[in-house]
Amino acid sequence: MAVEQKLYYTLRAHVASITDLCCVYGLNTPHLLSSDSDGTIYLWNLISRRPVAHGKISGQVVWIDCLRPGLYVALSKDNTLRFMRTQHNKEIVKITEYVSRELQELRVVYEIPVNSLNFANVAIQELDNERYMLWCCNTMDSECIDIYEFNLSNEQSFKRVFQALNIYEQISNIRGEKNIFKFDKLGTIMKFLAVGPMVYCGFESGFVVGLRVCDGVVDIAYVSPVHYPEPVLGMVYNKEKHVVLTSSTKNIIGIHCTEMGFGKLYDKIDNVRIMRGLEYTKTSFNVPLKKVSHIDVLDGLLLLGSWTGYVVALQESDNEVVFKIRKDKNQVYVDDSYIGNAEPSNKEKPWTPVGCVIGVPGNVFDKLGNRNSLRPGEIRKLNEFAKHRWCVVGYEDGTITIYQV
Repeated sequence: MAVEQKLYYTLRAHVASITDLCCVYGLNTPHLLSSDSDGTIYLWNLISRRPVAHGKISGQVVWIDCLRPGLYVALSKDNTLRFMRTQHNKEIVKITEYVSRELQELRVVYEIPVNSLNFANVAIQELDNERYMLWCCNTMDSECIDIYEFNLSNEQSFKRVFQALNIYEQISNIRGEKNIFKFDKLGTIMKFLAVGPMVYCGFESGFVVGLRVCDGVVDIAYVSPVHYPEPVLGMVYNKEKHVVLTSSTKNIIGIHCTEMGFGKLYDKIDNVRIMRGLEYTKTSFNVPLKKVSHIDVLDGLLLLGSWTGYVVALQESDNEVVFKIRKDKNQVYVDDSYIGNAEPSNKEKPWTPVGCVIGVPGNVFDKLGNRNSLRPGEIRKLNEFAKHRWCVVGYEDGTITIYQV
């Protein structure tokens, strides 16, 4: 199958490796939040293709997210979770040696100490206006979970409601499976993902566990060893199909149910309950790529980014490859082969490693805010943008390339 070269453009401002990307909606045009290993964060207008806001924090940024337009969160390697708001005042920011721009400030308004030693992200659930629940690795042990509640408008509201939750004992005793899976611990937590009242945790052992807080305890409602014994690397929620998808080092994508019935009978150990009769689930499908560290869904497409430098878009309906790319050191390589896992033997890779992959739908009009302030030229560009789907890739060289899919 010949793969057509797609339209793409590149955003340049970061001078360090891209570590995470996040779509931002609710403004008058689609925006993108980006972070790098030097602690720099930019907010981009995807229509003008320019940064509009800037923030700088200490430590490598591990994870970023948009809680709502104007309110963003960043986890960094200095073990701090920071909440930032966009300020109306602007400041001159030196982007490159020769380019400076007047940008809004992304100002830190709230900070929380969080264990980020193993590069795991966190999960944040909104309880009500300005009040949130935080799931993260335990301060001393990355195999355990801490859960906090806090209010952004009250700096004294931060409190830990569950400390050092270790769910290994409950999971290892499910239907006597301890004799099948030869493991004595779940390993460190690799990923958190909040989906409604549930939080899914991906572990180093390859287990994916669905948890929720209910009646003052933590319930284990879902367990899957689909990636055992390989670590969980990527995790995303497919809203259309109501499933969580996970990736690992092998060419398998795990499928995890999010619409489950909660039973009335539980076995309880300390502050953790597990539904009686709960069984392991191992649903998955194969993909033509290994070492998938980044995964996202986009209007019927599955976007995959690999440690091998490849980015692949698959049709969810039949797994057909829509495009497959790898950015060489001096160009973007478009590959029509389904096999992309062979790596050069020398240590210096001839391709640029992928830092993050996300999808941006074209038709985003229902997700945007008031567009009355847009000029005719901006409206024309927005209408053209809306005709296509876009795959956004952040690279180790600090560039962000946006491909038409």
